[in-house]
Amino acid sequence: MFDGLNAIPWYDLKHAYGSAEEVPMWLRQLTSSDEHIRKQAMNHLAGSICHQGWICPATAYAVPYLLELLQEPTVQVKENILELLADIAIADPQLHEERWRMNPKVPSWEVPAYIPFKDAHLEVSNGLSIYVTLLEAIDQGVRMQAANVLKHTAKLTPDVQARLITLLKREPELKARANLVLLLGVLSHPEPEAQAIFADIVRTGEDDLIVFCAALALTRLAKDETPHEVVQLLATVMLQPPEELQAYPELPCSQEASWRAAALALGHLRPEHLHFLAPALQEELLRAEKWRAMTLAEMLLFIFFSSKTRANQKQWAWAEITEQQGAILSLLCDRGDLWGYDFLLRLPDMLKAYGLPEDRKALADFLKHELPPPAQQTSLHKRAVASYRFRYDAFRDHLRKVFREQLSKMYSEIRIRWMGGMLADDLLEVNNELLFRIPDSPAAVSEMEREYALLRLLQGRLPLPVPNPLYMNRSTDELGRIFIGYLKLSGKPLYKEMLESIEGEDTVEALAFQIASFLQALHQIPLADLADVRLPIIHGRKSYESLYARVRQHLFPHLQPDLCEQLAASFETFLDTPQNFTIQLVLVHGGFGPHRILYDAKTHCISGVIGFTRAGLGDPASDFAALLGPRGYEKHFVQRFASVYPELPGLRERIQFYVHASVLQEAFSQFEQESVKKIAHKLTFPAI
Repeated sequence: MFDGLNAIPWYDLKHAYGSAEEVPMWLRQLTSSDEHIRKQAMNHLAGSICHQGWICPATAYAVPYLLELLQEPTVQVKENILELLADIAIADPQLHEERWRMNPKVPSWEVPAYIPFKDAHLEVSNGLSIYVTLLEAIDQGVRMQAANVLKHTAKLTPDVQARLITLLKREPELKARANLVLLLGVLSHPEPEAQAIFADIVRTGEDDLIVFCAALALTRLAKDETPHEVVQLLATVMLQPPEELQAYPELPCSQEASWRAAALALGHLRPEHLHFLAPALQEELLRAEKWRAMTLAEMLLFIFFSSKTRANQKQWAWAEITEQQGAILSLLCDRGDLWGYDFLLRLPDMLKAYGLPEDRKALADFLKHELPPPAQQTSLHKRAVASYRFRYDAFRDHLRKVFREQLSKMYSEIRIRWMGGMLADDLLEVNNELLFRIPDSPAAVSEMEREYALLRLLQGRLPLPVPNPLYMNRSTDELGRIFIGYLKLSGKPLYKEMLESIEGEDTVEALAFQIASFLQALHQIPLADLADVRLPIIHGRKSYESLYARVRQHLFPHLQPDLCEQLAASFETFLDTPQNFTIQLVLVHGGFGPHRILYDAKTHCISGVIGFTRAGLGDPASDFAALLGPRGYEKHFVQRFASVYPELPGLRERIQFYVHASVLQEAFSQFEQESVKKIAHKLTFPAI
């Protein structure tokens, strides 16, 4: 399924956020048995290779593997993959070869000459036979999304038409059947035979949703020859959307409100055929919420002003405006909420296209119409925006105040981006170079102080870079003003799938050597050197006894007897072995794992280790267990560490126990989100 994936020069291909080195990892993660990993990978992939309707150079190279995933029976995210492929099919089509090599809009996307050009839209269309096959998939969501991709890529040949009509008759689910009607309507040509298909569906009246979808298709094909009862149906939906059509926006081939779809369909008729709608449109425009009001305004402008468009640039004169036209324009002036800057509020553009003043005040002056007083801005959204700006402006000002001299030398402007929550902290990025951690509780402040002291002590003592806190503010007890800051290390987390995407045995061996050398050096730092850091002891019998008691009480009733016996033996053997609690404690990372190891795809090296908030004194086996859990590496990779870390074979039994313990601890952390029974069913315990 992933043949040739590693050979693609992903580092020199770009996605929306930079190097595409993570794309092969995300593709592999789509096959994971872990739902959380699949979901995260899908979100990352969709947001990166088709970001806000833009495709990028990496997109075309990822599509063939998405098509391969659609053909793999065990893949569980086919519906999401099809949705992404549909988005790619309609994304910005301007990424031709010339734009690949010399991209004035996004220079960072320019692709080196040695990488062959690929057209993302062509790559999506190569999957036509796959999409047609998936129209008969067992999963309804997959069937519906397959139709959505076909809507944007297929052509209606006689064979395809016959296949769709057959499937329409056999489809057992209402929504999927309505979705197929929409697909057939989009692909059909305005011929009598096609019109007859949809006229028959409207006439039989099987269900309101099916009838509405057929009415949309028939109007697009028949235009001014559309039967009057169909026009009336669409007009009713546009003005007063019925509850029976609430499911319409859920159809992948629609993805818009029923009233909006009805208005667009009516736009296929000549304006004079729609004059009967004017009184109802004006009345509804007075009370409709702004998004629907915008569509109603669009319809009124189309009906009464379409004699002057961009092709006829002559402006309307006051003397030409009829009383009814003036009333409509006055209504638009009074709806101040339609004149905003949201991308859906296109009123100025529409007015300009019809040869009318595009500014609200200019239009009011043109009409000699008095504007109503401005409404008070008290919306929840605006209060939230104000709060958001206050927070970041306050932090920016605080940074300047505390580190005026240092930061002013580095940056003329300070740009801040929230990177998300990290344990009990907020993580902010400044100018894409600095990371600031802001504790949100007194306990988190204590952890920050301890981590600051540890990181300062570790500088220059480890074979891999770790964060170097250059900034710390502890001159106040006010949460939000206490922080540490450090230069951001390069690279991306070396997840298992990222490691699998790295080409070359020598490179993999070198990475294993780097990680093992880091752990060897970390675990050998003399405890006397750490005396002033006040590190916690994170290896104690009581915590594992407590975990075992919770497992017996909450999980054992939902597990198979043989697994209960296995876990009981693991805990009791560990707890009954005194030597497990008399081992020489060492400095351990405390939160180690693939997500803390950064890999630089440009240099093919580990570029650093992050996340020391939970560091303490503990069993060295615990750091290795974090590399071998369900989200860790294959054991043969960690076995490579033995040449650098000779004590590793002797840690094997304790590593196995800690893997079991970490799986169970994570399961308990999910109790609030999922039922115990569901969590127990998903538990897996890797053998080390």
